[in-house]
Amino acid sequence: MAQGCAPWHFQCADCSYEKSTLQPAINSNAEHILIDESSRKSALRDLRISNFQKIIENLRTLRPQGGRLLEVGCAHGWFLGLASKSFQVLGLEPDRDIYQSSRYEQNNVRMGYFPEALAASEIFDVIVFNDVIEHIPDIQKTIIDCKMHLNQGGLLALNLPSSQGIFYRISKGLVKLGFPGSFSRMWQVGLPSPHVHYLNYETTASLLERNGFTVKFHRSLPTLSLSGLWGRLTYTGENHPVISAAMFVAIVVGYPALRLLPADIIYVVAERK
Repeated sequence: MAQGCAPWHFQCADCSYEKSTLQPAINSNAEHILIDESSRKSALRDLRISNFQKIIENLRTLRPQGGRLLEVGCAHGWFLGLASKSFQVLGLEPDRDIYQSSRYEQNNVRMGYFPEALAASEIFDVIVFNDVIEHIPDIQKTIIDCKMHLNQGGLLALNLPSSQGIFYRISKGLVKLGFPGSFSRMWQVGLPSPHVHYLNYETTASLLERNGFTVKFHRSLPTLSLSGLWGRLTYTGENHPVISAAMFVAIVVGYPALRLLPADIIYVVAERK
């Protein structure tokens, strides 16, 4: 690993894997006050639900018989609510405040971290990480733990940001020009759960293959939706309103072209060998 674009950022020249030394601070009041969670929730809802529907459709195709599904880091329970139509679902959520609200929307939610919140005997047919795996410091141990909690032939679905996405590449270019703000935002610096890893399809597939999985399917997902865009630009309150407004206009004008460029979200579905 070589020094990257910031003191806390490192990257591998051989495989393009990137990591940070940023530390999660879930349930820390100091970090949580930086986020308007209500605004963030409404800003992300439409895009997340649309992407979740695509993932569930794919999982139903790969596993038409259904079965037990675990979502790690289930947040507000949106994915669980959709998946419950085809699977027996259980969610884990470590954030106390989010858990307090999500459990009323979705009863099958347990507070805690993976895998500590599970009994050793709890086995699933599908395990899903939606925008979660990149926040977990020991990512390899987590993949191995998934294998231990999956049936033979069980599926592991990872939905995560891509280091090959257009917005991530632009943010790295801006660092070189002396504007590090968007790069820090991509890594969620200062927020309760910053990114610890940035992967792409190749590095994700390699991680899975080396730890007992076979990739069955992968694709990209939309990064942006005009619905909720203003909320996404403002829920941390870090930008001046004029800057946020300029970003909003630029994205709206360039939206048709942006949809044709490399997506900043990928998901990979792998089968336990």
